[in-house]
Amino acid sequence: VTIGLIDFVETFINDFKGRTKAALNKLELPPPENRKTFQPPMMYTNFELLNMRRFRRDPLLREFEQRVMKSKKIHTQRWGDSPLRYYQTMVGLDFSREVMRFCNFSYAHLHHNYFRKPCGELGEP
Repeated sequence: VTIGLIDFVETFINDFKGRTKAALNKLELPPPENRKTFQPPMMYTNFELLNMRRFRRDPLLREFEQRVMKSKKIHTQRWGDSPLRYYQTMVGLDFSREVMRFCNFSYAHLHHNYFRKPCGELGEP
């Protein structure tokens, strides 16, 4: 359900060379030949707290959001909120300084049929 998302993120990073946090966050994108079967990392957004002022006022975060909306891929390719939030965060925020992961409670998502602590490796299912 994320057809074209990696290409979109790669283009975004290239358009804003040196201004994104992708390198700082060690964001790795798969090569083009592996993108069709690639399952992108996700940030589960069932419980999420945001500093909305930060997201609304930061030009890079706003540009990412505006380009996603303009692409209409949320509707045509079903780009979901979890992979979008992951990539927006990885290109726009200093993950180690600006993102807090809540790891002191378990998480159940019956749709995916699992129950576990939520803080394994980032993007782990």
